[in-house]
Amino acid sequence: MFNSQKLRQADCVMSGRLRHTAKTIDWGDEASFTGPQHYFRESLIIRTIKSVLPKGNVLDLGCGGGSLMVRLARQGYHAYGIDMSPKAVARVKATVAGYAWRKMVHVRTGDATKIPYPPASMDAVVAGETLEHVIHDRVAVSEAYRVLKPGGSFIITVPANPRKFGEIDRLAGHVRRYTRNDLSYILKNAGFTVERIFQWGFPLTNLWQTYLLLPLIRWRIKQGDAVPAPVWPEPALRLLSQVFSVDLVIRRGDRGDCLFAVARKNP
Repeated sequence: MFNSQKLRQADCVMSGRLRHTAKTIDWGDEASFTGPQHYFRESLIIRTIKSVLPKGNVLDLGCGGGSLMVRLARQGYHAYGIDMSPKAVARVKATVAGYAWRKMVHVRTGDATKIPYPPASMDAVVAGETLEHVIHDRVAVSEAYRVLKPGGSFIITVPANPRKFGEIDRLAGHVRRYTRNDLSYILKNAGFTVERIFQWGFPLTNLWQTYLLLPLIRWRIKQGDAVPAPVWPEPALRLLSQVFSVDLVIRRGDRGDCLFAVARKNP
């Protein structure tokens, strides 16, 4: 999504876009980043932020097209974002231009393993579907700890079930999936107190990724820039995203393909 380091899975590299053989597509515009499952995941993140932080500075690591930043800024947060792709950064700036709340959005190129902000400058940090793209994920987690204010929250979503690492991960530029123990260990090792980690995504997210998202990614790679990425109107996203709430009710062991974690920097 944002890290320019060489990835060691197949022939895919993620850096604001998906590069596959000779063709490239803008990953930040893809359906997984603008579709209903993505919108629902962002809603979970926003709900968590609002429960711990009524206002303040929120940093989005690997912000892509900036959809989370826009939603946060609309709700009164100062939304900061970094992405390794200059094109993604330019897209965010173009998206917010002309809106009254545009001054609440602050985006720049940057690497999650070298966050370009000073220590204790953020009230919350979000890594939404980001750490799985970073070879040195422990460094990125330590950097999140550094820029957080004492008592600040770190919210993470990553793919679960390492044994299910497969085609969709290779196409997405993932270098790993996580178990709950993996993620908890990395967070604690960086100094965080882990407040909660839960696994979700069964059955609807699993079905979405297998039978809708993966075929769409294959098709988009084949078509390249010849076909524009799908555009989802926000009212449709808001409505369709609600079906994924079923996945929060049905949590059966490790069947879900998503992990959601909240950690806190000690005061």
